[in-house]
Amino acid sequence: MKEAGTFPDYLKKNKGLLLLTLFVSIVYFAILRILYPIPSFFNDSYTYIDGGLFNSTVSFRPIQYSRMLNFFRNVSSSDFALILAQYLFTVASNLFLFFTFNYLFNYREIYKLFLFALLILNPVYLFTSNYVSPDAFFNCFSVFWFTLLVWMLYKPSWLINLLQISVLLLVFRLRYNAIFFPEIMAIALIISRQSLLKKLVTISVAGVLVIAVIFDTKNKTAAVTGTKTFSAFSGWQLANNALHILRYDTVNPASVADTQTRSVLVYIQKYFDTTPPNKFAGLATAFYLWSHTSPLKKYMTVYAGKKNKYFLTWNALGPVYNKFGETIILKKPGSYIEHFVVPNIEAYCLPPLEVYEEYCAGSDTLSKILTTYYKYKTLSVPERHRSVYRIVFKPLPYIFAASIIAFVTLAGWYLYKRKIFKEVLFSKVLFCFTCFYFFNFLFIVLLAPSVIRYHLFILTLMFPIVIYIFQLLISKTGPDDIAITRVP
Repeated sequence: MKEAGTFPDYLKKNKGLLLLTLFVSIVYFAILRILYPIPSFFNDSYTYIDGGLFNSTVSFRPIQYSRMLNFFRNVSSSDFALILAQYLFTVASNLFLFFTFNYLFNYREIYKLFLFALLILNPVYLFTSNYVSPDAFFNCFSVFWFTLLVWMLYKPSWLINLLQISVLLLVFRLRYNAIFFPEIMAIALIISRQSLLKKLVTISVAGVLVIAVIFDTKNKTAAVTGTKTFSAFSGWQLANNALHILRYDTVNPASVADTQTRSVLVYIQKYFDTTPPNKFAGLATAFYLWSHTSPLKKYMTVYAGKKNKYFLTWNALGPVYNKFGETIILKKPGSYIEHFVVPNIEAYCLPPLEVYEEYCAGSDTLSKILTTYYKYKTLSVPERHRSVYRIVFKPLPYIFAASIIAFVTLAGWYLYKRKIFKEVLFSKVLFCFTCFYFFNFLFIVLLAPSVIRYHLFILTLMFPIVIYIFQLLISKTGPDDIAITRVP
């Protein structure tokens, strides 16, 4: 049995790995900037940059990342500070995860080094940080948030709870699918060793602050657009999903009581009656959300309540499309499962690379907004180095699929062998991660077309958990001989 020192002492003992991380990070980042002197841009990037350029209070997507873009542009007028920060925060959160799990569960040397390679030496984290997108910050802060949750289970304190809430608000402002994060925090609080008062105060404060963000966003959206909605994008997303039903099935307009919903339904069914299937037929896709040929976009020109500006009309249709989507899905739940959920589960198991398929999404020219925002002198996309992208990203969906299989199989073995009674702290961590994974799985397959960038934080958290259970599985000795005993 090894003696357990403090976490700072443990870090000092592993200063060699810290120095190696620093060296690798510098070399990696230098190589990245040589290969790709500017970050990778895609359609979402320009939306966030537009929000930052005009200091918007609301946008098509959550405005937090636009504010972060402005912050780093004030540090450096180029894109350098942003990309460096995204990569360093990613490395730091992965390091925090790596050392936390090793400190609490004491991986054997070979597994420790393997986990280090996956979390720190893995070039995927370098290249995903090279996108002007909230994904890098959302992923790394989600990993940081869950690692704090592990510390809450091990040694709860007011400080840990406060940090939990602070990071929770940040990730929620970056991407609204963090809406289920408070439920995971509540689960961890319930099973943690702290007073009932601490649990109730922490849950209450987190809940009140998240609700406050929602109301504040609604009010700001109403002030700018005249439509009081939290996320018009959510309404458009739900309508996009419902169109997967109407592509193959019909709903009698007479069965729809709401006038606006009925109007949208009649328009869209007429579209499908006169339009052949597109190339995405049979897939769970966001085609109807983005394509200018989509009936959702075309309906903007005939919408009775339309404004004289695109953004105002887009927001005004958010609540309309939300009600439309809910109505169609609830009327045809079986068809929704068949035509959206099942294909999306297939995409979840082997997620498309999407924007990770190619540098700058295959475009040859950048948006003109970059000449203003980052003062680019040319809008030509630099050399793509396609072979580098293939090496880095092509294996990623298969790694994710293999990790899912490994996690489900090993977690089942862990329960079968009743290790939960011997590894109390790890069992609590495993339970919280399983809930986290399950909530994320449901959110994705039920509501959002699956792509690999939505899963990177789950994959990152899965690495140390799968490796530790595998270590327990092949160990010929009991778990007490290979792990520091830490009572949660």
